[in-house]
Amino acid sequence: MFKSLRFAIVLLLIIASAGSLRAGERSYKDSKTIASDFPFEKGDWEVQTLGGAYFGIETTSAKRPDINDVDLNLRAGLMLSGIKYSGFLRGNYEVLLEI
Repeated sequence: MFKSLRFAIVLLLIIASAGSLRAGERSYKDSKTIASDFPFEKGDWEVQTLGGAYFGIETTSAKRPDINDVDLNLRAGLMLSGIKYSGFLRGNYEVLLEI
């Protein structure tokens, strides 16, 4: 149990350090346009890493199995539009691939 807990902690530290790999990076389309610091513009890419761990705390019961789970997800997204609408419907369109 302690080896898997140690592994999960190390994995979570690696994921946390790589979480902001490219989020919010500036978009330079060509030299004639003005670069914007706004992260949700048409044509911008987004990369995310997500991770988590779950460990069952009850190991003495014969009726329930011991469940331990470590998850890792990778996401890549392309903004298809800029911000549209206002209020509750405010947002943009994005193609998202998740592994």
